[in-house]
Amino acid sequence: MSLLGPISPISSQIPLAHVIGPEKVPGADLRRLAAGAPATGAGTDFGAVLEGLIREVDGKRQTAEAATRSVLLGEGATLHESILARQEASLAFSLMIEVRNKAVEGYQELMRMTV
Repeated sequence: MSLLGPISPISSQIPLAHVIGPEKVPGADLRRLAAGAPATGAGTDFGAVLEGLIREVDGKRQTAEAATRSVLLGEGATLHESILARQEASLAFSLMIEVRNKAVEGYQELMRMTV
């Protein structure tokens, strides 16, 4: 059972690359390095990966704000699209906070280790 609930047999058989795209599969750069291919500059830098994820979360927030504004001004967006965009942005932000918390916990654990 995953953190999000049970995983259905159908969803577990779909390759991750088909869902999020082959360039965003976690560990793709590590597999490429293990195979002896040269490193791509932005894909291997941890700070750049985090910065990209933060930008993505901020983009979702901006999209949700634009959808809400469009609904309030009557510019054609539907209410359910606005609500879905808000929930997606909220979920992405919550995930980002949890990743941050786990990174801080890992750092603190490393600092407690004796050499």
